[in-house]
Amino acid sequence: MSDSKDTAPGTTDLARFFRVGVPCSVADQRGVCVELRPKVVTDDIVVATVPDGSVFPGARITGRHYLDNCVKVLTLEVEEVEPTLPGRMDVLARVVEATDRGDERREARVAFDSPGTATLLETIDCSPDSRPGPMRVSEVSPAGVAFLSDRRFDRGDLVDLTFEDDAGGLIRCRVQVLGAERALYGRTRFAALITAIGELDQLRLDRLVSRCRLQHEARIAQGDDASVRELLAAARGQRGLRRIVSRAS
Repeated sequence: MSDSKDTAPGTTDLARFFRVGVPCSVADQRGVCVELRPKVVTDDIVVATVPDGSVFPGARITGRHYLDNCVKVLTLEVEEVEPTLPGRMDVLARVVEATDRGDERREARVAFDSPGTATLLETIDCSPDSRPGPMRVSEVSPAGVAFLSDRRFDRGDLVDLTFEDDAGGLIRCRVQVLGAERALYGRTRFAALITAIGELDQLRLDRLVSRCRLQHEARIAQGDDASVRELLAAARGQRGLRRIVSRAS
């Protein structure tokens, strides 16, 4: 699937994606996910409040926005930062790129097994001394993750996930829990939609999904070949058996 980029990102109507006073999640090139609370929104600029020290001038931050029939990824560059209230600062960010990734929600997840950590967003804000809990990724797609955890997460929870891809690189993203079901050994399997992911982490995830799909297709092909060989061997054995019976009679 090829991404389709808007030819004039400056004309993007940011008011469709950022609403004044409504928190939203973005991620920077380090993979750090940040809650951004817009204060001023124009066609190409967002002024918002964020936790102090969470972003810096020159940083590229990305936000994912799910429309009716596509996923829009907006990349903004932070131009200015200014401390305000204790623990908070204002940022001015300008949109530099808008990418239409199609309706990734329709893409099926593929099996992938990797250990990692999960941290509830409310836990990050309300209890700095808390630690991420262990989880295990079981499926991935460009827009979603399924993971196993002993911890309880409710539908709608925002959770920060960190896990390794098959090449040893880290993938970090913020997800929203969509549902849960019981899994083996008393664990719970959570299905989640990605709400924020950095550019490098998205690239790693896309490549991981592609490799997993190729491996899955290869296993299916090998299984089909094995089935064909098995049928041919059985057919040859039957013909041989018929020949032996006919000779004996």
